[in-house]
Amino acid sequence: MSATPDPRVRASEIEAACPFPIRLAAIETGGPQREAELALMFARDRICPGWFNLSPALDRYIARLGGGQVALARLVSCQ
Repeated sequence: MSATPDPRVRASEIEAACPFPIRLAAIETGGPQREAELALMFARDRICPGWFNLSPALDRYIARLGGGQVALARLVSCQ
């Protein structure tokens, strides 16, 4: 999860620093406050800041945003 003015540019930046492909699963309007609300909502799924396991609840939330079912690579390290 990341609050940004340009989600596609942010996804590209993240992908450049990751050893695996990143796919933008969904976009929700809001800002840092909404990002904080979502981080609290899915706190039990947090791996490290900004990274979350794809729990059934998070998968359903993404689907409601129009992202459909997603398959995400598991994050091995937050470093």
